[in-house]
Amino acid sequence: MKTLALSLVFACFAANAFAQDASPTSARSLDIVQVISQTTDDGTYGLVPMHLVYKDSKGLVHTLDYTIIGSGCSNG
Repeated sequence: MKTLALSLVFACFAANAFAQDASPTSARSLDIVQVISQTTDDGTYGLVPMHLVYKDSKGLVHTLDYTIIGSGCSNG
């Protein structure tokens, strides 16, 4: 019984750690000083993978991959 309880405690800690690492980027503030490159929405229908490469205020280059809903479905 102690082993089961201990396993549940560790599982809760592991789930909490994963949830903190998997927070959506929109919840974080981004330090973008210069956009180096980015993909554009080309009118594709559905979910579209996007890619942004930017430089922060410390001069470090970061890559951000995210998904948007494409603008190809303009009828609602």
